[in-house]
Amino acid sequence: MMLRRTRKADPIGIAAADPSVLRQAWRRVRSAGGGAGVDGETLEAFAERAESRIAKLADGLAAGNHSFARLREARIPKANGKTRTLEIPTIADRVVLQAIRMVIEPACEPRMHPSSHAYRPGRGAMTALDAIFAAMSNGLQTVLETDIEDFFGSVCHAPLIGELREFEPGAAASPLVGAALALSAGRWRRRKGLPQGSPLSPLLANVALTRWDEAVQAEGRVVVRYADDLLVLCANRESAGEAQRRVASELGRLGLRLHAGKTRLVDSRQDGFSFLGFEFRPDRLVPDESNLRKFRESIARWSDPARSIGWEERLTQINALVRSFAWYYHRTDAARLFWTLDHDILLGLRELSLVLPPPADWNRRLVRLGSLRQVGWSGKRRRGGGGWGGYGS
Repeated sequence: MMLRRTRKADPIGIAAADPSVLRQAWRRVRSAGGGAGVDGETLEAFAERAESRIAKLADGLAAGNHSFARLREARIPKANGKTRTLEIPTIADRVVLQAIRMVIEPACEPRMHPSSHAYRPGRGAMTALDAIFAAMSNGLQTVLETDIEDFFGSVCHAPLIGELREFEPGAAASPLVGAALALSAGRWRRRKGLPQGSPLSPLLANVALTRWDEAVQAEGRVVVRYADDLLVLCANRESAGEAQRRVASELGRLGLRLHAGKTRLVDSRQDGFSFLGFEFRPDRLVPDESNLRKFRESIARWSDPARSIGWEERLTQINALVRSFAWYYHRTDAARLFWTLDHDILLGLRELSLVLPPPADWNRRLVRLGSLRQVGWSGKRRRGGGGWGGYGS
């Protein structure tokens, strides 16, 4: 197992060595879930001796001799038939990487641009929706829809370190952060890219793109960025074309480029577009078909009679999926869809009950999408108006 040592103590390592920081980092890593790294240690195994492991990590960080193990590669299938490569650190290294993030994030967060919505405290898909709705209400109906090609694999380290120096000089000079950036699944130190699987990568991704966020702003244009997924809302096609040229040019300065196959200009008054699992149609907002398909497939797996699991685990997992789906899509025009999904889930479980005897109260304990849907905004555009109506919180 190839190891990367930090070699000497530094202020970031000393701050990350605080046992209270490491304990909180461990709680976040445990909550995020995920598989083992190259050492084979699982979350459950780490949890059995978490205090002794945290004490050992604290000693290593304080002394400046923490060793990172190489990353384990895992390929995840994508909807388009291709695969996405995750590079997974060991559980212990994930705790350290999360601790580093917790130490440097307070200095980085205030400098980030409001157009960035991913991986930030108090921000996310719902704040991105707010920005889109506000822009459309102000007449910015022409949309540049795109993303950055192989972003996490293409981030150049030299400009990233330069940006990090503006955010947190101590982090840019930190041997520990340098060792974290160099982590790879092979024998050689990484010179480019951020591993998807490291808790530190999301923060560094936003740092890498903050100067881009600032450079592409312009009067009469609203940029909404969620990690490497981009929307630019403009008043007309000419303005959107100019935005596309500016976006591509500024990415080029960072050694990045737009994904040509995913870049298009859309008049949202006539055609739909998708973003963050939502489909923006000319008259309404609905769940994206790919996410709807994933939800149905997940429900089907937990309803499958062939699986050797009991009703308790099935109900727990199905209810968790239902709550998550209902919350994420509570602002869509999905009342009829929610009713249909409730009916299909109930039908599947009734069929299961013919094979596997259920608890007497299973029907009462099953959470319904319809009952979770918030009353208020319907997701439909106001008739006779150019903007989006009053949506729920």
